[in-house]
Amino acid sequence: MEERLGSRFRLITQNVDGLHLRAGNTSERTYQVHGNLNYMRCSRERCADAVYPLPESLPRISRGDDLSASTWGMLICPKCKSMTRPHVLLWDEYYDEPHYRFESSLDAAGKTALLIVAGTTGSANLPNQVVSTVLRLGAAIIDINPDFNIFSEAAQRSPGGLFLQAAAQFFCPCFSI
Repeated sequence: MEERLGSRFRLITQNVDGLHLRAGNTSERTYQVHGNLNYMRCSRERCADAVYPLPESLPRISRGDDLSASTWGMLICPKCKSMTRPHVLLWDEYYDEPHYRFESSLDAAGKTALLIVAGTTGSANLPNQVVSTVLRLGAAIIDINPDFNIFSEAAQRSPGGLFLQAAAQFFCPCFSI
């Protein structure tokens, strides 16, 4: 879709696996609103906006594994030498623009002619705000989900909207604009 729509396309995804980028979507038009597990950032926020890819030589780590000194050394902030953390939105955190493209997502919603929602139940704040914004604009919403939910209802209320009861992976494994 991005290839065909170009600058008119935005993908807002809650997925943290980076799959959309690996599939060919651009980082400029893909808003990973819950972060990306393939990246880390300073745990003390001293380097507020700096996000770093995980080192390629980082060994696979499982819960309960003891970490070697060399592995610990790979998980240090390159700027300030503090510990890093995964670049994901944790339960007690809030959306912001530098890390999670909060304002960009709402801006895109305010310019949307068609919103496709796929595979999400509406339990997170930012996706709810995006759908509410698009609904207020009077733009069409298509919801693809196995079960009826608040997004399905919004789709049915939107002009030209549609609820498709199906598994999202057959269409698009994302929450997208």
